[in-house]
Formats: sequence, C-alpha cells, structure tokens
Amino acid sequence: MAQATEQAELDVTGGPHPIWRRHNLWPLYAIAVLAELGYAVLNISAMQPYLRYDRQFGESIIALVITVFLLSEAVFKSPMGHLGDRYGRRRLLLVAPCISLCTAVLTTLMRPAIGFIGLRVLDGIGAAMIWPNLFAAVGDKVSDSDRAEAIGVLNMCYWVGIALGPFLDGLVFQFTGNRHFSFYLVALLFGAAALMAFRTIPADGVHPHHEDEAHQIPKLRDLWQVAHEIPGHLALSIVTFFGIGLPMAIFKLYAKDVLQLSDLSFGALLLPAAAAMAFLSMPASRAVNRLGRVKSVQIGLLTGAVGMLIIALTSSQIALAVFGCLVGLGFLVAIPAWLTIASDVNENQRGTYLGAVQTAQGVGALFGASTGGFLYEHVSKNAPFLGTAGALFLAFGLSFLVFRPRRSPFLEQPGQD
Repeated sequence: MAQATEQAELDVTGGPHPIWRRHNLWPLYAIAVLAELGYAVLNISAMQPYLRYDRQFGESIIALVITVFLLSEAVFKSPMGHLGDRYGRRRLLLVAPCISLCTAVLTTLMRPAIGFIGLRVLDGIGAAMIWPNLFAAVGDKVSDSDRAEAIGVLNMCYWVGIALGPFLDGLVFQFTGNRHFSFYLVALLFGAAALMAFRTIPADGVHPHHEDEAHQIPKLRDLWQVAHEIPGHLALSIVTFFGIGLPMAIFKLYAKDVLQLSDLSFGALLLPAAAAMAFLSMPASRAVNRLGRVKSVQIGLLTGAVGMLIIALTSSQIALAVFGCLVGLGFLVAIPAWLTIASDVNENQRGTYLGAVQTAQGVGALFGASTGGFLYEHVSKNAPFLGTAGALFLAFGLSFLVFRPRRSPFLEQPGQD
C-alpha cells in the first residue's frame, strides 16, 4: 500500500509531483496571484499617478490614501483570520474580491479625497479577509513537513503579483492612454478571483475547535493571548515591515522623478524580479527545510538588507532590476519560514495567529508608508530606500534575540530549527 502511494506521487519523469498537485493547492495559489495582481495595480502602480495627474492631489494626500489602506488592512487582519477559523475560510475568500471589484469601479467615479479614503478602507478590509485565510487554508491542507514549502509557494505568488502588477498597468496605460482602464483591469482581476473561489473551494464549516463558539464574535482576549505568546515575533514583524513600507507610497513616483521611467518601462524593469522569484521559489522553499526556519529568516533579512542598500546608494535602473531580485530572493526565504513558525503555534487557531502576525506586519507597513512619504518630500528621494535597508539590518540583529533558543515562547513549538 505504501509503495502504491509512493508511486502515485511520481510523475512521468520519476520525480515527485509539485506540491500544488499533491495537495490540490492550485486554486488557492491562483486566487493569491489574481488578488495580489489586483492590489499591486491598484495601490503600487495606478493609484499614485492617478491621484497626482488626474485628480491633482499632492504627495501628502497620496500618502494618506495609501496609508489608510494599510491601516484598515492591519486593523482587520487578525479579526478576519479569527472569523475564518470560526466560520470557514471560503466565505471570506469569496466576499473579499467582490468588495475590491466594486471599489475599483467606484474609484473612477470619485472626486473628493475623502471618497478615495473611504474606498481604500473597504479595500483594506478585503485584503484583511484574503491573506490570513489563504495562508491558513494552505497550512490546513498540508502536513508539517510540507508546510514551509507550501507557504513558500504561496508567498511566491504574492511577490510575483507585486512584480507583475505594474507591468500590466503600464501595458494598459500604454495602449489606452486613460488611467480609468487600470481600475477596470483591477475589477476584472478581482472578478476572476471571486469566480475561482466560488468554483473551486469546497464549502467548509466551523472548525471543530469552535463548534460551541460559532455564535460569538472575535474577542480581544483571544488577540491579547496571541500577543502574549509571541511578543518578540510581533515586534520583529513591525520593524521589518516598517522598512518594507517606507518606499511603498512613493515607489512609482520615484521611478518617474528619479529614474525617469514611463509607466510601461517601470513595469518592465520589475519583470526580472518576477521571473527570478518564480524560478527560485521552489529551491528557496526547500532551502528552508535544509537550513531550518530560524536561520532562513535571518539569512533572508540580511540578503534583503544588502540588496536594498545597494539600490539606495546607486539610484540606477540596473541596480533596481538586479538587486531587486536579491531583495525578492531574501523574502522568498524569510517569509515562508516566518509564517510557518507562526502557523504551528496552535493549529486549531492557525488563522488567528497568522492574522495577528500579519496585523503586526501591517502596522509596521502603515507607519513606514507615512514616514516614507515625509522623507521623500522633505529629506531626499533616496531616504526611504536607505531607511528600508536600515530597518532590515536592525531586524536581522533583532532576530538573534527574538529567536534565541528556549527563551522566546513560540520557539518552544516543534519543528522550528
């Protein structure tokens, strides 16, 4: 019987099937790519030039609009992960893209700044529904030995969406000359994600652990318990994503102001990073199992810090293309290991713990984005990128304290070394 099972997992070349086939994860990965493409087009590529050139808003308003999205996402991620644990993940993965489909269309009709802020609040709620529940759903479907690899591929989908989104947006603007079509593209992507969730994700009920509590709403004491159990992990998340958030609101403006890139050229410049991440995602995920989760987080943080420092000091298109791949590789190694550690703390509340970690990441990104806009406008165009490098170096050093063996509560969980 064991021999038959082993043989069933071999493809025609004699090697094992990819993890998305072994565990039927491809629908979740497809939703991740579609959703992050939508958010990348919306928040990284289309929104900044649309607000600057079509709506005549200044950088402070642009940064505020992006920051509000990050705030909303950060606030709601942990509760939405908790709701996924209680009521099933399919409902949230179906509703979330429908929300952003509507907000994308409404963005083309909006005029006052307060309207854009309100729409981004709704987008943040949609993103908060998607990501904790996607990561938790993947964690639910695989064994402990496969979890780092499975989460690594999902993380790759996320970063490839970020890298490809600006290129798609640039193509649309190049051929239409109208930024409204970027938001129609966003609506199409989220519509496809909703359809994928409706057609491929089976109905899931309340988690057995919560059958007697299904009528309750998420409690603050549950979230406080998570913060009490993994405080160092949450602190490290805030520091790291503060750095990641620094260039978030001004990245497209930097490409135009400093690198003198058109919309399409900016997107094309990110394609090498997308290709490298797709090619290296599986080796990076398997490296986590060989290196251990803690070492993978530390190596990934250091790699990202070095790559970002070179980008900040050179301010060139070549450096962005080449060392952007190095930054991406660092996160391909670090983030899966990081989230795997969090997902294994309590398997009955996997969504709650992942949601708490991602909330901490969102809080860091929120403060990073608002700070980055100020640095870009009042200090220098390169200051946000130097800040990112500094934050990642700080996170690398902090990781030796947070992941100190037998001292941090979450390191006592099995399978982390």
